[in-house]
Amino acid sequence: MIGHMLKQSNRASTSFIGGITQNYGSNIILEPEAVQDQVVVVEADEFDRSFLTLNPDVAVITAMDADHLDIYGDVDHMHQSFRDFLSRIKPGGKVFINNRVYQQLKDHIPSGVTGYSYGIESGFFSATQVAIKDNTFIFDFTSPDINMDQLNLGMPGFHNVENAMSAIAVGWSLGLDEKEIRKALASYTGVKRRFEFIINESNLIFIDDYAHHPVEIKALLYSVKKLFPDQPITAVFQPHLFSRTKDFAVEFGSSLSLASEVYLLDIYPAREKPIPGVTSNLIGKELTVPYHLVTTDNVVEELSKKRHQVVLTIGAGDIDQLVQPIKEALEDHDKDK
Repeated sequence: MIGHMLKQSNRASTSFIGGITQNYGSNIILEPEAVQDQVVVVEADEFDRSFLTLNPDVAVITAMDADHLDIYGDVDHMHQSFRDFLSRIKPGGKVFINNRVYQQLKDHIPSGVTGYSYGIESGFFSATQVAIKDNTFIFDFTSPDINMDQLNLGMPGFHNVENAMSAIAVGWSLGLDEKEIRKALASYTGVKRRFEFIINESNLIFIDDYAHHPVEIKALLYSVKKLFPDQPITAVFQPHLFSRTKDFAVEFGSSLSLASEVYLLDIYPAREKPIPGVTSNLIGKELTVPYHLVTTDNVVEELSKKRHQVVLTIGAGDIDQLVQPIKEALEDHDKDK
C-alpha cells in the first residue's frame, strides 16, 4: 500500500514487496530514472532475524504474533528480536505500531525516535465508522493531527483496514496530501494470494489467500463472514511446516472453526523433515465444524461432490497450484446445477 501510494502520487520511490502486486504484476515497483533522494520501501520479515539487517528512517510493525519458533526457540526470544529492530531505527525517525502490540513495545522505542499507534477504533491513528458496501471497506481516518472521512479501500478485509491505517500514517509523514492518499487507497488492488478473488459472482465466491498462521486465518475468515454473512464458507487449508502445526494446532483449530466446513490437506514441509505424530489431523481434532482429510491428488474430486457457495484456499505451500483446477471444478459444478 505504501509503495502504491508513493507511485500513484508521483513520488520518487522504489519498493521491494513480499508478493506479486495486482496493480503492477511484479514484486518490485521501480523508479524509472536514477534519483538520489528517493524513498525505498522494503517489506521486511522476522524469519531468520532478517529484518535486523535494516536501518530504517521510518518503520511499521503490523503484528508480533508468535511464529517461526523453529528459529527463535520460544516467543520471548522472538519478541526480543522486535525490540532489537526498534533499536535499529535511525535517530529522528518514526515508527508506526499496530495498537495490539504497541503497549508491549512502546517502552523500547529509542530516544530520538517518535512512536505512533494505529488500529481500528483505537490508537493515535484510528479507523472509525468502518462499514462494508459492495465488497468494499469504507472508513473514516481520525487522529489528533489529520482527519479524512469516508475513505474507500479497494482491498477487502478488516486486517487490510488496519494496514491502510499504517500506510496512510506513513504517507502523511512523507508529505502526501489527502487527495493523493484517497485516490491511491481506492485504486489499490492488493497482492496476489492476499484476499484474491478468483471467482466473484452472485452465486459463487472463490477467494485465495496466503494466510498460514492462526491469527492471519482468523482475520481472513472473520472478514469473509462479515462480507457474506448468510452463506456457508468452505475452507481448504494446507498447513505449512510440521513445527508450526505442532506448536499451534489448537489455535489453528479455533481459527478454522470460523468456517462452516474444512478440507485439510497434508502438511507442506518446506524446509523441514517430518516430525513423528504430527499430521494435519492434529488440527482436525481441534475443529468444531465438519472436516475432511484430503490430498492434493483428490481434493478437487472431493470438493466436486457437492455445491459450495463461498470457497477459500488458504496456505503458503504449493496450494496455489490447486487454484486453477478448483476454479474450473467449481465453475463446472455450478453450470451443471
